[in-house]
Amino acid sequence: MFITQQSAQNIANEMKRAIHHDINIMDANGIILASTSEVYGKSTGELFKETDDLHLGSPHHSRWSYACSKLLDEFILMAYHHQQDLPGTIVRFFNTVGPRQTGRYGMVVPRFVKAALAGEPLKVYGDGQQSRCFCHVADVVRALKSLLHCQDSIGRICNIGSQELITIEDLAKLAIARLNSTSELERIPYEQAYAKGFEDMMRRRPDTTAIHSLTGWQAEKSLEEIIDDMVMVLRDRHTKRLKSGACSISSGLVFMEMLTYMERASDQCSSIAVMMLARDNAEILADHHEYLQNIHSGNDADYAAEKNRRREQYIKPLLKIQ
Repeated sequence: MFITQQSAQNIANEMKRAIHHDINIMDANGIILASTSEVYGKSTGELFKETDDLHLGSPHHSRWSYACSKLLDEFILMAYHHQQDLPGTIVRFFNTVGPRQTGRYGMVVPRFVKAALAGEPLKVYGDGQQSRCFCHVADVVRALKSLLHCQDSIGRICNIGSQELITIEDLAKLAIARLNSTSELERIPYEQAYAKGFEDMMRRRPDTTAIHSLTGWQAEKSLEEIIDDMVMVLRDRHTKRLKSGACSISSGLVFMEMLTYMERASDQCSSIAVMMLARDNAEILADHHEYLQNIHSGNDADYAAEKNRRREQYIKPLLKIQ
């Protein structure tokens, strides 16, 4: 979502690596070049079209180094295509997200999901009114496969992204609502999160007419499905850790709390968590039996009260310690 702070040396090395590596590839093979919506820079259109003029920021701001390196790749591929008939296609990704993606490098959706699961504040940078479209990785894979078998895409640029536009503030609220989380929003000014002079774009929405006309592709999965898939993978990962005994009491308790967000999670998952925890704390086991009786009583008020009590008694103290 956002470019993280990097040293000048790291930026220089990354740009040299990207350019030299991609030249070597273009010397050898026909390719699909993975570019980015960042190349649209400060463009302000309602939809970003592949034939639009591009408006990048000043080189004094390191934010634009990534877009610049990707744009150089595009020019290089086009040169090879026109001069040496390289069968290449350029794709510009608009915020690809999905299961197993981490919050590293500022990826906003997994960062929000993990915070909501843990009951921690969801950090929203700026005023939160920046709007973006997020595309499920499964949809992106379909798009790439369709282009691989499309001869008419050679020498073309195609945007790949969803048409579902949402502000970052609303995305945070959606994650909280989807997970039935008690998390709140924490607003952080840009100057506290990024280097001086950081510039953000208020709107990014792709025009996907090009790829649709070539292959019939369009994004299908919703943001709700993206969030659900991320949560499912996190739940499975913690279940495996609990089964293997590689999970501490504190992380196990947080996992049990995660399960309560999953529409009254299955008895099997809950039991796995409790068995691992009970090895070290018999009191938790006794408490859990009472908890199961309450959540299966059919009384929503009892369920909500019990969930809040467990959070106050177990989860919040552990999160503070960690």
